[in-house]
Amino acid sequence: MELNWPKAHNPCLSYRDCDHCICDAYGAYQFITAVSEFSKDPNRSAPSTLPSWEQEILRPRSPPIISYPHHEYDESDNPITYSVSSFRSLAQTSIFLSRADISALKNKTTGSKCATFDAVTSCLRRARTRTLINPKSNARLIFPIDTRFRYKSLPNGYYGATVVFPCAITKAAKLVKEPLYYAAKLISEVKKDVGGDDYRASVLDFIESNGRRGFYSEEAFVVSDMRCLRFNDVDFGWRRGVYGGPARAGTGMVPGMVTSVIGHKNEEGVEGVLALISLPPESLERLHKERRTALLELEAKPEKEPDEQRETEADLERKQKEQPEMKPGAEKDSNREMLYASRRTR
Repeated sequence: MELNWPKAHNPCLSYRDCDHCICDAYGAYQFITAVSEFSKDPNRSAPSTLPSWEQEILRPRSPPIISYPHHEYDESDNPITYSVSSFRSLAQTSIFLSRADISALKNKTTGSKCATFDAVTSCLRRARTRTLINPKSNARLIFPIDTRFRYKSLPNGYYGATVVFPCAITKAAKLVKEPLYYAAKLISEVKKDVGGDDYRASVLDFIESNGRRGFYSEEAFVVSDMRCLRFNDVDFGWRRGVYGGPARAGTGMVPGMVTSVIGHKNEEGVEGVLALISLPPESLERLHKERRTALLELEAKPEKEPDEQRETEADLERKQKEQPEMKPGAEKDSNREMLYASRRTR
């Protein structure tokens, strides 16, 4: 942890997480919060949330039971090792989406029922895929999900890593061709499996059986949702922070692979989310062009899912056959109702 306080400027506190073997992002947030409490009150005897290091709780089962596919850990036939210079050569940029933008994104997908993360990540994923990914390849989205609040087996104040990394796979060409709701639906379907009690246990059993390995990184995009970790709200006695989040994007096994999405208020005071992105300098202009195109598309009429589109003639014929036998004299009224229903669905 390092504190820089330049003259005539606000203080800047930086913290470097050691490893996910010790803690995850929420564990880091707990630690920073505890430090802030002692900063404001050096005489306090303990933090408001006592730390728990019972990492032995998360053990693989015996025998291991791998009950879900874990494509995030697929092995590559041609693994590539990148040098430090490959990361340093990346350009850093960001994309800010206001609450109005997010609402429009949701309406573009499945309406208000669409989760904010699904809508924002779908937009970012399509823009990045169009910018960087070969259309013939498989585009993989990996997104960490914190399971500490989904299960009751962990004590309050647990610091250890509890994140799992589900993976959504599709053809890059299909991802950029299909409407936005297709990308959002891929995410929501994967999240349904993660919500089960058995998923995290399956991840532990997979690692126990196959050894620790990195993510499948070819054409992979990792989006870390940090909106709930309001680091800028942590008060060290210097008032609310202007910014709280990662110092840069693009960490991970592959340069530019990881993007973080954080809650943020821009200089005009507009609330929204900020996505930190890194990519080759020559791709910057293309990415922001894709982002502008996506926002312009939001002004168009919201898309509907295929299941919600009008009924086909075959559907209407099937419904007619399923109708119960009518009493004499009721045929005209029934035909009139069916004709009205047919026109209403068109």
